[in-house]
Amino acid sequence: MTAYNAHRLFLTSLLLTRKQLDDCAGDANVMFAKEGGVSLKEMNLLECHVFKILLDSNLHVSYDDIKCLYGSLTSTPEKNESS
Repeated sequence: MTAYNAHRLFLTSLLLTRKQLDDCAGDANVMFAKEGGVSLKEMNLLECHVFKILLDSNLHVSYDDIKCLYGSLTSTPEKNESS
């Protein structure tokens, strides 16, 4: 992984996340391409490529997993008994 690749992967991840959260993303590709310093053509290709990879993956997070993670993030750390 290079800084060049990481930049594009991060940019594409942000784009796909925005589209997942906002059905009315409109000209998101144009905006992300401009702000990310890539051409619109490259942004579109990156989106298609990363989206295909995501479709081949299991992205489902179960309610039980979310509940468990939430519990671990909100629980109070136990005091060390030897203190």
